[in-house]
Amino acid sequence: AARSGCSSRGRAGPSLLRSGLCRACAARGMDPTAGLTLKLLLIGDSAVGKSSLLLRFTDGAFEPCLKPTIGVDFKVKKMVVDGHAVQLAIWDTAGQERFRTLTPSYYRGAQGVVLVYDVTRKDTFTGLDGWLKELDLYTAKANTVKMLVGNKTDKPDREVERREGLQFARKRSLLFIETSAKTRDGVQHAFEELVIKMLQTPGLWDKSSGKGGVQLTASSAQQDQSLCGAFCPLS
Repeated sequence: AARSGCSSRGRAGPSLLRSGLCRACAARGMDPTAGLTLKLLLIGDSAVGKSSLLLRFTDGAFEPCLKPTIGVDFKVKKMVVDGHAVQLAIWDTAGQERFRTLTPSYYRGAQGVVLVYDVTRKDTFTGLDGWLKELDLYTAKANTVKMLVGNKTDKPDREVERREGLQFARKRSLLFIETSAKTRDGVQHAFEELVIKMLQTPGLWDKSSGKGGVQLTASSAQQDQSLCGAFCPLS
């Protein structure tokens, strides 16, 4: 379930109150995220479950035999996070090398990126740095929110331990979570946490906020780990 946020009485939920977003809302007499569309990008090797994660999140469904994405797929999802209604434009990209020439146009304007690997295939994990280099090359926004997702935790033949993903994410300042598109474990939580972090970075979407975005105090970060600065060890 989405978290509570600005209620009809103008009371702010703890997360966005700390970020300063609800204070700005009260000062302006309006919700600064009203009508906001955020662009998310799913990247990673072929067959790691990107399309399955997207289908589970947007339609609440799972298909065990999805065909590989050809080029790019696109879905729109509306959700309410911390009392703020936002629309997500989610791009699901093909992981095959032959589609890499199309990559630059997909990255353009992305405010959030989900980097997916398969916990049962070590090669999809060892190739993550290549995806991050590509991301840095084609993403114009320096403050794009990035999340690392270890998918297919429902399978028994794990080759990548959770601590490995956690260490990788910490070293590279990424949000991190493990998921199973099949059982839906962690899927909703992953997208909610990503959107919360994006909303706390108005420089991504609010032209009036300037380039600095919202700075969280140390005490605020300690009070709510989901709002930590660069890295969030999600459970």
